[in-house]
Amino acid sequence: MIRSSSTAVFKLRLNFALFNARPAVYNSSLPGLYRRRYSTSKPVVYLDHPPESAGLEGITYLNLNRPEAKNAISLELLDQMFTCLGKVRFDGTRVLILKSSVPGSFCAGADLKERRRMSKVEVSKFLHDLRNTLHELDTLPMPTIAAIDGPALGGGLELALACDLRVAGPGATKLGLTETKLGIIPG
Repeated sequence: MIRSSSTAVFKLRLNFALFNARPAVYNSSLPGLYRRRYSTSKPVVYLDHPPESAGLEGITYLNLNRPEAKNAISLELLDQMFTCLGKVRFDGTRVLILKSSVPGSFCAGADLKERRRMSKVEVSKFLHDLRNTLHELDTLPMPTIAAIDGPALGGGLELALACDLRVAGPGATKLGLTETKLGIIPG
């Protein structure tokens, strides 16, 4: 079977869209190693679009941006994600790609440091908001793709599972519902 060139071009463009490389910058504190520079001036969840020159009109990225916590799901991240999903539902997006702005770290699950400081009522509200956000992601009218580059653990895997399609990057990708070791039921 002969592939059409338009299919090959689409696959190349989609590969670019899923795992667009950011240039590495030299970090003198780690001699001989290259580290990526991350933007901490952006919110913990933000919407982005590929460059127009890439020919990927209608694609929207939903970026997770908590490099210091490996994109752990905090109250702030959850609130901003729910808001972004509400915007995407009606803005003409044809495909939504959920990805990390931190290469090598998709989502570490719930922020357990933050959770330790919560009361039982706050934990219940957090779980309710998490379920609502996952439901919002699951019921979007456009195809959703999780571009998993690095570990997707606990709630991070649940985010990926709420998408229509999951694509794992070439690096060390680990998937797991690790909360079961703590006696917590996923979902």
